[in-house]
Parts: sequence; structure tokens; C-alpha cells
Amino acid sequence: MLYKNLSMLQILLHEIEHANQTKISYTDNTLEVFILRMSYTVNDYYSETLYEYSPQERMAEIKSYKEIISLISFIENKLYNLPTILETEKLQRLLRGYHYNQGKISSPIITFFKQAGKESILQSFDWYRLHDLNTVYTNYSIDERFNYGFPISLDEYSNNIKKLILSLNNNFNNRTNFKK
Repeated sequence: MLYKNLSMLQILLHEIEHANQTKISYTDNTLEVFILRMSYTVNDYYSETLYEYSPQERMAEIKSYKEIISLISFIENKLYNLPTILETEKLQRLLRGYHYNQGKISSPIITFFKQAGKESILQSFDWYRLHDLNTVYTNYSIDERFNYGFPISLDEYSNNIKKLILSLNNNFNNRTNFKK
């Protein structure tokens, strides 16, 4: 029952995060806000096809799960495997939009702007403009790269997808109900 209630809370937190995104896009000057502002330039025509890659949607999903995990952290030792299940849900959101194709991992932010016909926006990022993924790996932690949908390495992808699959197999019957 708690899992179902937390799932509903996550939906609410997701929508509240969209309101927060709108607010900070007019008041803050951070990398997150820059990415949000640039994503607002993408025509709504693409919203369905680009939903999986959308920075607004990815960040709202990730932040809402982080908030829920934070909320239950003080009682997590009394919750059987619920914290593990929520971490799995968060990991699914972090990996959303990353895909393996021909030995490379596509990143959500690149896919989003390219498919929307706004590839020129990506030129704002040194690592993209200089075709130097080592720069993105050096300048941003794996958590930051996941949050923003920046490129991750094949090893990082493989390790996280393996962790996700193992957790799904151990904690879910049919990806909606967790095992007791």
C-alpha cells in the first residue's frame, strides 16, 4: 500500500517539479536552467516522439524519485525492500533515453535536440562542439551526466543497465508489482 501511495506522490511531485522548472527558468542562471530554456525552444509538434529524451520530463522524473527516496530515508530500515525498489525506479528514469547502438551509447540531450532540428543548440557545450567526450567525463560526475542526459561511457551504461536488470528480476514480478 505504501508503494502505491508513494507512486501517486511521485506523479504529484513530477508535476510540481514542472512548475518549479518554469519558476527557475525565469530566475536562476545554472546549467540546469540553461538546458531547460533551450528545450523550451523545441516545437510542441515533437512532444510525443521526443518525450523519452525531453530534458524537462527526465529531470522532473529524476527529481521526484530523489525526493521520495529522501522522504523515506529516515525509516528505510523498517521498509523491507521498498528503498531498493524506489532506487530501481530512479535508475530506470536515469537510463531513460540512453540507448546502445552499434557499439555506442546515444545520450538523451543529443538525441532530443538533433531530432527536433535544433542541433545548433548543442554547440553551446564545449564537449559537443569539440567532439571531446573526455571533457564531459572529466567536468561532470556520472550523476550530473545522468541528470542532464549528457553522454555516458559504454562501461557506465553497461554497469547501470546490469544493475537495473538484476534489481528488476529480484524485486518485480511483472515490472509493476514488486515481489514479497
